[in-house]
Order: sequence, then C-alpha cells, then structure tokens
Amino acid sequence: MLTIKPLTTSGLFGWLLVGWVVINLLQATFTDLSNDEAYYALWGQNLDWGYFDHPPMVALFTFLSSLLAPGALGVRLMTVLAQALTLWLVWRLLEESGLKAISDSVLSFFIAAASLVMFAALGFVTTPDVPLLLFAALFLLAYRRFLQRANWVNLLLLSLSMAGMVYSKYQSALVIGFIVLSNPRLLLNFRFWLSGVLALLLLAPHAYWQYINDFPSFQYHLVARSAAFKWSYFLEYLPNQLAVFNPFTLGLVVYVLVKRRTADVFERGLRFLIVGFVLFFWIMAFRGHVEPHWTVVASLPMLILLVRAAAVQPRVKRFLHTWVLGSLGLVLLARVGLLIPAIAAKAHFYTTPTYKAIAAVAGDAPVVFGSSFQQPSLYTFHNGGLSTTVSSIHNRRTQFDLWQWERSLEGQRVFVCARVESKSQVFTVGDQRIEGFFVESFRATQRLVVSTDLPESGVSAPGDTLRAMVTVTNPYPYAVQADDSVMPVRVVPCLFKRKVKAVCEVVAGAAESVWAVPGELNLAPGASVTAPMVFVVPNDLSAGTYNLTVTTEGLFGPALGNRLHAWDVCIQN
Repeated sequence: MLTIKPLTTSGLFGWLLVGWVVINLLQATFTDLSNDEAYYALWGQNLDWGYFDHPPMVALFTFLSSLLAPGALGVRLMTVLAQALTLWLVWRLLEESGLKAISDSVLSFFIAAASLVMFAALGFVTTPDVPLLLFAALFLLAYRRFLQRANWVNLLLLSLSMAGMVYSKYQSALVIGFIVLSNPRLLLNFRFWLSGVLALLLLAPHAYWQYINDFPSFQYHLVARSAAFKWSYFLEYLPNQLAVFNPFTLGLVVYVLVKRRTADVFERGLRFLIVGFVLFFWIMAFRGHVEPHWTVVASLPMLILLVRAAAVQPRVKRFLHTWVLGSLGLVLLARVGLLIPAIAAKAHFYTTPTYKAIAAVAGDAPVVFGSSFQQPSLYTFHNGGLSTTVSSIHNRRTQFDLWQWERSLEGQRVFVCARVESKSQVFTVGDQRIEGFFVESFRATQRLVVSTDLPESGVSAPGDTLRAMVTVTNPYPYAVQADDSVMPVRVVPCLFKRKVKAVCEVVAGAAESVWAVPGELNLAPGASVTAPMVFVVPNDLSAGTYNLTVTTEGLFGPALGNRLHAWDVCIQN
C-alpha cells in the first residue's frame, strides 16, 4: 500500500517558494515593461561602472536577464530569482536566530511577505531596489553571524554585502548607518572597521567612475532633487507608506514595536532600521517630494519581526492569519489588473502599441525624443535601433546626457517625435496618433557651452535688469548657425524651478546684436564668441528661489547642462 509521507517544514517552505517563483515568472512574462524598467534595460545594453541616476547593479541584472530570456522576462528574470534568494536568506536568518521551524511559522512568513505590497511587486518589476533588498538580506544575515563570531568568513561576507548594497542603491548607507547607531560598540571592533575598508576597496571602480564624470549621481540626488517645502509633500507621506507596506501589515508592525520587548542587540538593529527609514524620509519631505518606495528596504526587518512575534504571541499570529491574509485579495486583484491592457496602461505598464506605431512612422530613421528618458528607452526595447533624447529645462538631466548619442546622428535623416509648433504633423497608425516630423540632416546644438560672469547666487525683483558677460563655445565638429531653417538656435537667459519656466527678455538696445538679433549667432567648429548681455526678469514671475541659467534654445526648448545660479525673486511692496 502506498503511503504518503507528511510534508516537512523545510519541504513546505520549498514548495511555497517554488510557487512564489512560478507566479512571479508568469507575471514578469506577461506584464508589459514600465517606463523605468526600459531605461534600466538600456543600461544593461551599455554596461558601465556607474550611471547618472543609480549605481550599476540593476544594469548587471538586466544584462544577465537578457542573456537568459527574451522580451520582458529578459529584463526581469534576475529580479524573480533575486527575490527568491532574498526570501531564502531571510528565512535562513530566522532559523539561525532560534525560530522554531513549524508549519505555522512558514505560513506566517509567506503571508507577511506577500502582504508587503511594494516588496511583493519587486518580485517581478525590475528596479534598483531589487538588488538592494537582496544584499540587505545578506547584510542582515552576515551582521547577525558577525555578532556571534567575528571571524574572517563573516567579515568577508559583511564586506561583500555592504559593497553589494552600495552598488545597488545609495540608500544603503542608511542601512549601515542605522545598524551602527543601534550598536555603537561596532565602532570599537577592529574587524568591523576592516570589513568597511574591504567594502570601500570593492567600490573603488564606481568611485573612479563618479570622479571622471564629475559626480553626476551625487549632484542629482543631493542638489537637483531639492525643492521648496510644500505641505502636500509632508502630509502625503504617511498615506503613501500605508500603501507601500499595506495598512494591516504596517499597523501590526507598529503594534509589535510597541508591545514586544527587544530581545537582543540584533533585534534592536531591526527596530532602528524600521523607525529610522520611516522617520528619515518623512524629514526629507521638507526638501521635496519623497517617492513612496524609497523606504521599501524596511520590509526586511518588518518581515523578520512579524514572523518572530507571530511564533510567540498568539494575538499577532491570529491577526496575521486573518486580517493580513484577507488583505492579500486586494493585492492579487492589483496584480491581475496589470495583465489587462486598459488597466495596465493607466499604471504605465502597457506601452507596446504606441512605440510600435512610432516605429511604423519612423521606418529606418533614428528617433529623437524631446525631454524624456523613458520614451527612447521604451522605443529601443520594443523596436531596437538607435533612439535618444534632447534634455531641456522642461525635464532633468539623465544618463542620455552622459552618453550624448545625438552626436552620432550628425547629418543623418531622423524622426523627431515631439510636438514642435509649426513643424510637427500628426501621423495616424491604427488607433494611435503620433506627432513629429522628419529632419533630413540632423545637427544637435544643445551642448553649446555657455559661460557667464554672473555670481553663484543673487536677488532680483520682477522687472529688474541684469547684466552679464556671456561666452558661447561650439564644441561640435561642425558649424552652428542660428538661422538654420530646420534646427535654429539662440542664446537665452532663463529662470526656472519645478513647475515654473520663464525665458527672460533680452534688451535689444543694450545688448550685443549676437544675442538680441535672430540669426546673428554663427560659430565655426571650436570657435567662441564673447559679448555683454542685458536682460529683464519677467514682470509676472512669482516670488521664490529659481535656477538662473544662460543657455541655448533650440527646437526642444532651453538646454539643460550649463551653469545654474541660485536666484531669489522677491516681490517688493
């Protein structure tokens, strides 16, 4: 007679993990790419030691995925596998910390993991947070082992995990920092310092990349992303966190933090991570908008604490297995919704028809987009071929500003996919409407180098007149002519911040004609021109702190890349 052996705890964990992977594989295969995923996929096609927005680990993930699978799965396969490994590492940590391995604990583990909304989404959506979570899980495991025995194996594992986190996302510095704050005695441990030195050595290639590129990532994250305080940024933060972590799960975490006594120094570190991340980014709301997912790494200590608490506190276990489990129905509905084109399109997960239509219009011509890093990335993913963007003050600088692929298009026929007054026309492909126009001989102009003698900062009132000595240099191997009928260019002063963009009027009678008269600017390759400019702060400009720049303006608006000056506009009574 055939007897069926009861499923062991490890067997239950293994089967549930396999089921988790299968579900994520299906979702990753049949859900269209999001905007940012296409951007990271393009990084993977152009591997480097760093990128404008983030460190390079996500690019390595998309590159490896592309070697193993086609289509969307070719961007996400490593993401699916990485989350499975993350879950295994966290479970291993729980076992090593003395958790009694019973079936109820396994169920608690997977219920809690599935309920953490953003964590679950990162099982099939590729972002830099995916490798960050993987290496953060490894770091927590290595840290706990290091506390027990500071041998060379655990030291090296700690070094590797710290370097891996930093190669994934710069927020990893907070993970390390909050752990040190929770256990200051680490600063007296020579081997902990040694692990940090080894991690820094592993990070040397990325540090060198930042140096030779003038530290673009740090300028972007520490300076360019700042904004004036808005109450909406502050007030929306907690509701966003409820959405990221699930209101039921986050509420249970708060209950555990308040009611459960800290068991050991390792658990104190978990508490510091949860409270530290949530409070740190809430404070950061004073300097600009905080993306909800920036706190997602706190999912790991939340998961560990919940499973630990559920194993010894019946009330926690009961809530987890009823209310939190019940909330998974909504999570499931959201995931199914991403497979429905109409719903996925609203969430920016369904873009194939648009970019196939653009390809039908462009034919073999390269496509240039205006002020969008997502559009050329999506176009390349769906169609292949060269596509790039031209930055302006209407957007921000991106990796495309480091690649500068538009330089390779000199003299080529290109399709400009943008709405440009008096030039664009509408092309209809099926139910898609595409705006743009063809340029028979493309010549980029937005990287003309403009320098002035304006101070680092200043104060003006609307209507004030400003004077500056302006120098424009042509770095291109071809002449730049302002009166070009297809690609015209002029030099303009601009004041701008996030939602306000203003081009200042140049005073014709007080400035050199090269700035005030259309068509006067003509520069041979490598040539420069220097002349005084006089311009007026717009009368309708509201009070506030702006970026003041003197730059070039072409088809896509004033270029972004020349020096910025912090300029306060004050209303005088």
